[in-house]
Amino acid sequence: MKTLYLVLTALVLVSCEPKLVEKSAGKWYQENPPQLSGQKFKLGSDEAAEMVVKVILDFADMDKNEQIIENMADSVRFFSPEGYQKLDMTTTDVLDSFQQPFDSIKRVVVSAVPLTFGKGVVNMVDVVFRERRFKDGAVNRRRVFERFWVNSEGKISTINIFPSDMASSN
Repeated sequence: MKTLYLVLTALVLVSCEPKLVEKSAGKWYQENPPQLSGQKFKLGSDEAAEMVVKVILDFADMDKNEQIIENMADSVRFFSPEGYQKLDMTTTDVLDSFQQPFDSIKRVVVSAVPLTFGKGVVNMVDVVFRERRFKDGAVNRRRVFERFWVNSEGKISTINIFPSDMASSN
């Protein structure tokens, strides 16, 4: 009889186990690349989001370019308001050139949302942060939205940047 109660109790506990339902929302409207057109978004990996946030903060530190390179594909597609560039990320030269105009950079990350499509082959992390760039006593403040595409090896392969200058009172 005790065995019957144990079996019934085990069945009840197993049947009460919450089931994870993978939700999707929104969709990719652009036809480029065609394999993403119409695909719905799902939440991506926290590890990708944490890696991207670390890269963003390390860039502002200006001493950690070697660590940043470890998280980058050898060639990174970079889209900014100035246009498209293909960046060679096998050395720190590109990062140094982006940092060179400034005495220091301070960043505060507001949010990082990892997203994926379909079977999780395509991953991206959308990040919002505030930035202050200092040069010769002048301060440039801006809010930034960046989208980082993370390849199947877990390396950043594309960066899209959408900055917005802030009034000096912000």
